[in-house]
Amino acid sequence: LIKVIFSYVLLSLLILSSLIYLFDHTKKIFLKFSIIALLVTIPYQIYTFNLTEKIFYFSDAGGEQLYWMTNVNNGEYGEWNNSNFDVNCHLSNNICGKDIFKKNHGKIYEGALFLNSIEKDKYFKKIAFENIRKSPLKYFRNVASNFSRMFFNIPYSYVFQRDITIGRLIPNSILLTLIFLSIPINFFYSSKYPSALILFVCISFLYLGLSLLVSAYPRMLNLILPFI
Repeated sequence: LIKVIFSYVLLSLLILSSLIYLFDHTKKIFLKFSIIALLVTIPYQIYTFNLTEKIFYFSDAGGEQLYWMTNVNNGEYGEWNNSNFDVNCHLSNNICGKDIFKKNHGKIYEGALFLNSIEKDKYFKKIAFENIRKSPLKYFRNVASNFSRMFFNIPYSYVFQRDITIGRLIPNSILLTLIFLSIPINFFYSSKYPSALILFVCISFLYLGLSLLVSAYPRMLNLILPFI
């Protein structure tokens, strides 16, 4: 249940809570929570620093995820794949565009073949940021696809749709409608909410927003469904 994305959620929350504290000293609890939560991660950060000599380095998987999210190929929607390009082959009787993925991404992965994990992470991040610079609109389209995958588990590149998708479409359409309806209501009544509830709302929306930028599937949504 512990995802690396929460380290960036906490960092964003620290920035947000610091700004809130500047204008409203009664919301000191936000700042305290953020600082304590980040302090809890210090032992792991010391461990990763000893391995990598990099500060705030929680994982070496971010570059590869971001690479797939910034995918500039038409007909591909930003979902993550592996170096064999067969991660989605189980979804529809092995029809998963493996050969097309290999044609579009094979040379990129060959360039990372002899790199260690940190160099590989840096390599993919460099390509990812270049993709965003060249095709920002395609990246935002992939983010929109990410949003759809989080709630409805579609779309996937080169994979046939499945009838079980309807099992998510109906309940999650209702859920999404209620979330959108709740936003203006929560904003209007936020001054009457206890600080703890506002804090949870901030964490939830930061988590959802940041997840959309890198990798989002239904299991990411499931994590905070109880709170929603």
